[in-house]
Amino acid sequence: MGFAFKTSKKSSICQKKVTAFLKKGLSHTHSIAMVTSIWTPAAVLLVFAVFAEINNAAFLKVVNISCKRNQPKNQTTATNVTRIVGGTWAKRGAYPYQAALFVKNEFSCGGTLLDGGLHVLTAAHCLLPLKREAGLLTIYFRTTVLKPLDANHIERKVAKYVIHPDYNGTTFENDLAVITLCEPVVEIRPTRLEAVVSANKSYVGKEATVIGWGRTRQVFHPAVSSGAASNNLRQVNVTILDTNDCSILYYNEYVFTDGKRICASTLFGKSICQGDSGGPLLINGVQVGINSAAAGCADPRFPALFIRVGPYVDWIKTTMIGSPPNSLLPPGEVVLDLDRKSVSKREP
Repeated sequence: MGFAFKTSKKSSICQKKVTAFLKKGLSHTHSIAMVTSIWTPAAVLLVFAVFAEINNAAFLKVVNISCKRNQPKNQTTATNVTRIVGGTWAKRGAYPYQAALFVKNEFSCGGTLLDGGLHVLTAAHCLLPLKREAGLLTIYFRTTVLKPLDANHIERKVAKYVIHPDYNGTTFENDLAVITLCEPVVEIRPTRLEAVVSANKSYVGKEATVIGWGRTRQVFHPAVSSGAASNNLRQVNVTILDTNDCSILYYNEYVFTDGKRICASTLFGKSICQGDSGGPLLINGVQVGINSAAAGCADPRFPALFIRVGPYVDWIKTTMIGSPPNSLLPPGEVVLDLDRKSVSKREP
């Protein structure tokens, strides 16, 4: 979903700033010419924007649970969430904590297995299509291929999920959620989260890695939706940008001053596009971000946006502690207490 605006003096100034910014990273003159020639002032094309008007608190009031298992059918991948463009195939076993979220047997988003093996970290917007039905979600681990899954893949049904109470479906602030599995996954190594003490550390200029299943290139023809989609787990290296530069590139429409977002460059047409929201942003093997949103599809004019993990570590741990320690969770309902912003379990 995109919204175009008439050209204005402000947009012209922004264009000049963008071009100057890109010249720092682009060495080929034809790349600069391409950027200026295709410039169109437009609002950010964000993942699952269709859900922006939903009252998220009311929407999450009750989450049903179902712990039955089912094998995904031959699915057609979704196109309205962020996916990697370019990059290379990830080696089997390189990212064991990477999770593949399927909604109604269709691949939807990525995620990462947390310490203890009973929880998965993902983006909040990935769970909005569930419409409170946690039983529609199945998560697969230990697979680098979506169709068919690797022979030794691990399948888990979902007991409940908790979306951050301050998630904003319009600005995508606090875009993270914790999923509780029906059974823990003990066979694989969990992700390593950025520490709380590192939350104020700057990563500007550092190289990071984004992981996910997704498009290998941009698809410009409106009739083509999945022809360039990758069936294999991919990885791509990106560079962390200064949030002040990021704010300028996004017309100052989004909050970057609170330290809860990370911007990564999409120069040279390699980054996220449609399909891997919820996946990790890694620096030296540590997860510092959650794949949240992007404008366009690996568009060199706009950086990719990630939720920074460090500021949310306490909330993540508190949410995990609130889950029953049972090795197998029984079916029931999860009620979101809107006043206390906490979750309690109610038996059927």
